[in-house]
Amino acid sequence: MSILKYLQESLDESNADIMDIYHSEEGFDYDTLEDYDIDEENLHSMIESLLKSSGINILSDKDLKNVLYDTSTHSVVGMLYDSINDDTYSFDIITNPKYQGQGFAKRLVDDAINEYDEATNAIEHLQMVADVVNPNMERLLLSKQFNVVDKKPGHTYMKYKG
Repeated sequence: MSILKYLQESLDESNADIMDIYHSEEGFDYDTLEDYDIDEENLHSMIESLLKSSGINILSDKDLKNVLYDTSTHSVVGMLYDSINDDTYSFDIITNPKYQGQGFAKRLVDDAINEYDEATNAIEHLQMVADVVNPNMERLLLSKQFNVVDKKPGHTYMKYKG
């Protein structure tokens, strides 16, 4: 077995305990919380703690869309927030530092792209943009068909061309 295949299989096994907990206007999927014995108040507390420690300010117009949750350690792995304002879809992704570099940001970006694709069915001329503060996220978005449209100190503004 090649080392690359071994590493991929090991990563796949380590990600087996990571689940999506989707959030809508009605709140979390209670069946999922119940199935995995996840306390909603504790989950909200972990989300708030990760938000504060990340230093990323989520604007009030953004809604929590998805939470990646590790059922083996009972930890929040990452979160996707998004919004649609007029003809613009934007999103923010926060990944727990303990889980960075394991493909979870990519998974959340894929979720954001799927949300955008669904929204384009209802909103003509919708564009997807990102205000990126992390160089690793910038590289990831470049690999996902985003273009840099502007750069300012500490910020890279990107637009999806998909």
